[in-house]
Amino acid sequence: LESTKGLARALSEVYRIRFVKQALEKKGKVDDFSMLTKAVEIDKTNPVIAEQVARLVKDGIRPTRELQELLRDMLASGEATLFTHAIMSEFYLASDRRPEAIMHLEKVFQAAPTEIMYANNLAYLYAKEGRLEDAEKTARRCLELVQRSNIQNQRYLDELLDTLGYIYEEMKKNSDAISSYELSLRFNPERIETRQKLASI
Repeated sequence: LESTKGLARALSEVYRIRFVKQALEKKGKVDDFSMLTKAVEIDKTNPVIAEQVARLVKDGIRPTRELQELLRDMLASGEATLFTHAIMSEFYLASDRRPEAIMHLEKVFQAAPTEIMYANNLAYLYAKEGRLEDAEKTARRCLELVQRSNIQNQRYLDELLDTLGYIYEEMKKNSDAISSYELSLRFNPERIETRQKLASI
C-alpha cells in the first residue's frame, strides 16, 4: 500500500513539474492547467500541488475551480505546507486583507519563528490591528531566537528592528523605540525612513 502511495505521489510530481516547465516556457502566461489537473487526479493529497496553486493565486493567475477547491481543502484540513501558508500570507498582505494574512502568518511563525520576514510582517500587522503586546512579543521572540542561533546577518533584521521601534512608539516607550531604531540603522545605515522616525521622537 505504501509503495502504491509513493508511486502515485511520484507520478503526481512528474505532472506538476511538467506544468511548471510549461509555465516557464510561456514566461508565466498560464492558460493551460491540464498538467496540474492530472497531478491532482493521480494524488489529490500531494501538498506541493497546493503550493503551486497558491503561487498562481499570488501571481494574479486564476486557476480552475477544481484547483481552487483543492487549495481551500488543503488549508482547511491542516495538511497545507508551511510554504503554502507563507505564499498565502503574502497574497493577503498585498491585498490588504489583514485578518487572513495574520492567520497564515501565525502558522508560519508557530513553525518557523526565525523566518524574519514573516515574523516582521506578523508583528507589524498585529501593531496595525492594535494588538501591541502580541506585536512586541512576536518581534522580541524572533530577535531572541535569531541571536541565539548566531544568524544576525540575516536579511530583514533591520526591518524587524524598525518595526519593533514603531511598536514601542505606539506603546509610548520612546526610549526603547530609539534603541530599536538605532539598532536597525546599525544593520542598515541606508534606511532613510528609520532615520526620519528617529529624528521625530
